[in-house]
Amino acid sequence: MTGRRLLVLLMLLWPGVLLAEQTAQMSAAYQPDTGRKDIDAGLVDINYYVERHPDAFVDALHHQSGVARPQLQQWLQQPGRQAADLYLACQLAVIVEQPCQQLLQARDAAGDEGWQAALQAQQIRLDNRQWRALRQAIVRSYQVWARPLPQRLRGG
Repeated sequence: MTGRRLLVLLMLLWPGVLLAEQTAQMSAAYQPDTGRKDIDAGLVDINYYVERHPDAFVDALHHQSGVARPQLQQWLQQPGRQAADLYLACQLAVIVEQPCQQLLQARDAAGDEGWQAALQAQQIRLDNRQWRALRQAIVRSYQVWARPLPQRLRGG
């Protein structure tokens, strides 16, 4: 294969390689700490899904949140970025009417303290209606992905 052909091939494959940054090791260590076990279970499982299907993840999140695909891809490519944190930030942004990037930055700043600390820092307290809306958004994503819901998300 000539150098030019190899370069073209690498350029074509590069975006897919960049999107596949959610690793099994990252997924296994993930603790969202939203304060809701059902939501946490969904988020943990979303990371495992993204390991294998990053494009479907970005597409569904784009449709549900309205955030442009290139922006989602850029955020997903950031070192150490948990896909589920991106997912939650963008879904919450719709619910609380704040920019996804602002919520994502708050989550990054919270570090190991998780989503409860991030939301508290933003002075966001979700009521039951908002938690329900978030849960429904997660369920819709699972339907789009034709993925079985984690046990904690089934029913009620």
